[in-house]
Amino acid sequence: MTDQFELVGAERTTVTARGAREWKTRLFEDGTVEIQLLPDHATPGTALRIGFHPTPADYKLWLSKLPTPWFTRVFHSGGKGLPAYTGNVAISGLPAGTIRHISYKDRVAPAAITAFLDSIPAGTRVWLTWYHEGDIDWAGDVDGYVGYWKLLRETVDAHPARPYVTLINVHTLYASRYKRREMDWRRFMVPDLADVDSWDCYRPASVDAYEAPETLLGLPIAARREFGVRTHITEFGTHPTRWDTDGTWQAAWYREACAYLDGAGVEAVGFWCNADGQFDYRPTKPRVLEEWRSLMNQYNAKARIEVD
Repeated sequence: MTDQFELVGAERTTVTARGAREWKTRLFEDGTVEIQLLPDHATPGTALRIGFHPTPADYKLWLSKLPTPWFTRVFHSGGKGLPAYTGNVAISGLPAGTIRHISYKDRVAPAAITAFLDSIPAGTRVWLTWYHEGDIDWAGDVDGYVGYWKLLRETVDAHPARPYVTLINVHTLYASRYKRREMDWRRFMVPDLADVDSWDCYRPASVDAYEAPETLLGLPIAARREFGVRTHITEFGTHPTRWDTDGTWQAAWYREACAYLDGAGVEAVGFWCNADGQFDYRPTKPRVLEEWRSLMNQYNAKARIEVD
């Protein structure tokens, strides 16, 4: 597909864009124009990658049943600060080559962030998130939320490890769909501070059905297009319906969702592999486990040739 369009308000210019359906333009005071083309499909370097996240106690079980994840989460809850990368059992126990996506919640000082970055082995890629799903807890102090992100970005930018650190801002889809009176997801977008915008997405429990991926994931994809950001789905999953006794439809749901995410240009998805209260997101049914294996092998093999 080839599009041609003219820039209004600037010196008459025609641009030909191949493979692009949307674009953004910015006109500067000196008359120069910046053009950003938004691809309709995933561009080279953005093939979907798949990780998974069990509880720490279950890692050995699921690592033996599934391929090596592209990435996995390491959580530091409030009060635990940002510990050193080395000497951390939750980090060292993961397979070599797996990207550690580290999430922490305390507003630690720049010195603590620098000490953490100093502790990362040279050349090791790390994904780093401050206050995942902060759009509920910080709804009353968005300026404070953005302010700490600025501090984090400035500190990481000043460190030699910066080329290996990806800063990821994580939203909760639940809040954005069902807590609109309390918060506005757009106010938690920090595209100038985070490298990647990400969402935790689960199918609602109110209906005994697998929601179509296009509707469940519509908001993250809309945010990617509106803000022109790189996008991950950090946590993703569904518990089985009552009627899907052998997991056939659950497996199909994961397959359809990955195809949709890949086609939409999303760079990574993390399968949630936990039992949360009455809901079990683990691939305990053979058909679901086999589908997870197949998807991880399919997408991660395609992405191994790329550099994050």
